[in-house]
Amino acid sequence: MLNRLKQYFEARGMTVASAEKTLGMSNGALSKPIKNHTAIGSDKLENILAFCPDLSLTWLFTGRGEMLNMDGYKPTLVSGENAAMIENNLLKLMLIEKDTTILQQAKEIGRLEQRIEELTQRLEKTAGDVSTGDTANVV
Repeated sequence: MLNRLKQYFEARGMTVASAEKTLGMSNGALSKPIKNHTAIGSDKLENILAFCPDLSLTWLFTGRGEMLNMDGYKPTLVSGENAAMIENNLLKLMLIEKDTTILQQAKEIGRLEQRIEELTQRLEKTAGDVSTGDTANVV
């Protein structure tokens, strides 16, 4: 079952670690049971199912049928403390993704600045090597 849960997260473009963060679980709450082939508690499963209403229970538990259950799919409204926790976790995940993007862009800018400097030096050297004393006199 846990390997299918991992497949679901991957199909949604998430890693198990990012799913743990999104769901407000501690690091390893899902990854350790997946790695060790052990069970997770019903509280964790309820949290997952509340957050993933399109996940087919038949597929999750038996592997039969389709991963996504879109028949009769109705988004579940989450309210109160759970909604605030989920929203907070989603915002944290968005901030992590934003920070990662900024870091990658800063590294790319640094590489581009270094390349510009190298090309500028090469251009200056090439321009300095051009001899201006041997130009032809045109009358």
